[in-house]
Order: sequence, then structure tokens, then C-alpha cells
Amino acid sequence: MNELNILVNYKKDFWPISIALLVLFSSITGFFLLNQLYYYIAVAACGIIIFKKGGVRLGNVSVLLLIIACIISLLFNNVLSFFRAWQRLGVYIFILFMISPLLISKDAVIFKSKLFIYIWLITSILSVGSFFSYYLGINLFKVNGTELELGAGTFGGLMNHSMALGPSSALSTIFLFVLAILTNTKAKRYYYIAALLCLGACFLSASRAAVGASVVGCLVALASINKNHLSRTYKILFIIVAIGAVTFPIWGGVTDLVMQKQEKNKEMGGTMASREDKYGARIEEFESSPIWGIGYCTVNPQLDNVNRENGQIEPGSSWLAIASMTGIFGLLVMIPLCVSSIKKARRIKDDFWRGTLSGMMVFFILHMAVEGYIFAPKSYLSLIFWLLISIIDGKYYYERNNSV
Repeated sequence: MNELNILVNYKKDFWPISIALLVLFSSITGFFLLNQLYYYIAVAACGIIIFKKGGVRLGNVSVLLLIIACIISLLFNNVLSFFRAWQRLGVYIFILFMISPLLISKDAVIFKSKLFIYIWLITSILSVGSFFSYYLGINLFKVNGTELELGAGTFGGLMNHSMALGPSSALSTIFLFVLAILTNTKAKRYYYIAALLCLGACFLSASRAAVGASVVGCLVALASINKNHLSRTYKILFIIVAIGAVTFPIWGGVTDLVMQKQEKNKEMGGTMASREDKYGARIEEFESSPIWGIGYCTVNPQLDNVNRENGQIEPGSSWLAIASMTGIFGLLVMIPLCVSSIKKARRIKDDFWRGTLSGMMVFFILHMAVEGYIFAPKSYLSLIFWLLISIIDGKYYYERNNSV
């Protein structure tokens, strides 16, 4: 497996490394956190580099249809001004043009692939560091400038929020797990160890959705890599489960915070008690306007909380947000787009990319059911989702044209 070695060249990759650092240090890190302006500068820099190389053409029209669905949702509704929906949509469209597969080229696929690798190399280091931070009493998840005490849902490690640590460490687990499977050098054991530490950090974040989606993502990645050798998949899976069961007394403590959070939700009325009100609100909003929704980046203020000063909302679920905000139109775009992306990812020839992209794509489909970031223009996870889709589309297309 030499794909990673081909992609990574620290001496020549100044721009993808710089953009990866800017994205991370302006979104999820708990130290040296930059102004969010740098986040948009990083996205713009990515687009400028891609367009400068030339050869850009129209790619996946589903992204264009999604933009149309968002625009229609606002045109057909009288959206309250404090949501700032049109401004948010403008920024979101900017992100889609720069990152998504709306516009593609051979050079864009290569550059985005490099950016993707560096994002996960850096995030993996942060995730491993976060695992050790818990036992060192370091928690950079702050509220009003004060670090929170270590607890269920209040630990962010080196990240600025537990909900940044959860999915970041979960996706890092998938990335490192694939490297561990495919590497045939002494580094193999270190990738496995790093993957386990990232999964441990995910447990410590107490994000049940991230933990579950990470495990499923790893299983899908394993099956995708060995799709023609199922016996090898079962062998590796058996070894991992056996080792995990035998060593559980050693590592079982990292699950305590997840269990504590689960108990709290049961006391509140059920496993999903913390989100049930939001789910009910999204369903009621969809029923009130099933065709084109109630408007991009909006909720019904009578059903859910809204920060009227800046229009900030928390939908609770990306899939339900798509339904409530853009209606059936939006769902008919996003569902086929995600299904198609999984199929394309599993048909990519290169083992590393097939495993990584398939595993991460399944992670997002599951995780989006309980986190509402898909339409958030400032969301790091939204950006990663579209970057993932873009690389899948590009790899699939250019592999079949023997040009990447």
C-alpha cells in the first residue's frame, strides 16, 4: 500500500498543509483558536488553487439541485429576518462551489485528496492527544472562558467542544484503522494503537452517536477493502473482538462516560430523551410544508429555541432538517446523492480510498440522523461531508477514465 506515500510530501505540500491547519485551527481546536474569518479564507484559498490550475467543469448536478431546493424553500416562505437565512445560504453556496463536487477537475481531485489526508493526519494527532489529556486533567472545552470539569458530555480534550472531539476522533479511528489494515511495515502496530486511542477519545467525549457510527464505519471499511475476500474480513474481525474481550478489564473504564450519559437520558425519559422534542418539532414543521419545507436554516420559533440575536438554531438531526427546511424536494436530492456516493466509493479500485471513503460515508449517513450540521455553513463537519462526497465523485470518475 503506497497510496499514502504518494500523496504525502511535506516539502512540496505547503498549500494543502496550510489550508488543513487553517480549517482545523479556526473550527475545532481548543488552543490557538483563530477567528472564523480564517475558516473562510482557507476555503477560498482551496477554490483559488483549484480554479488556477484550470480544467474545471460541471460535476455532480445533484449539488446544483440542492442549491435550487434551498432557494425555493426561502422564496416560498416568509422567513423571519433574524434567521439571516439568505446570508447563510450565500455562504453555504460559496462553500459548495469551493469544496463540493459541483465543479470538478483532475487537479481538483488530487488537491482535495491531499487536503483530506492532511486534515486526518492532524486530527488523528489531536484525537490521540485528547485521549491522554483526559488522564492529565486537561480539558479545553470552555464556557465563558472557564474550563469545564471532566464529565459525561463536558470533555473536549484538545478540542473546543465534546461534540467536536466525538466525530473528529471517530473519523480518525476509521482513517487509522484502514491504514493499519493495509500497511505491511512495522508501522502497522502503531496505526492500530493510534486507532484504539482515537476510539478511546471518542468514548471519553460521551458521544454515543459518534461511537456507534465509528464502529459501523470501521466494519464497512474492513468489508470494502476485503470485498473479494470475505474470509479475511471474518478473520480480522474475530481477532479484534477476541483481543477486545480479553483486554476489556484494562480499557473498559473509557466507556464510563458514555454509560453515565446513557443513564442520564434514561432518567429523563428514554435513550433519545435529549433530542425527542427537536425531532418532534422537525416532523411537525415538515408536515406543515412537505413539498418545499419551511425555509433553509429556519425553524418554527413556537416549536424550538432560536437565538434571535444571530439566528442560530440547533435542528437536532441533519436528515430531519433537510426534510423540514427543504421538504420532499431536498430529500429527493440528498438521499439518492448519499446512496450513489456509497455505491461509487465501494467501486473505487484503490484499497485505501475504497475503505476510507466507504467507512466515512456510512459514518456520516448514520451520524447525520442525530446531529443537525448539514446545512450549517460554518460547520466543520458539513465541510468534511462535502469534501468526502467530492473526492468519491472525482476518484470514481477519473479512475474509469484512467487519468487519476
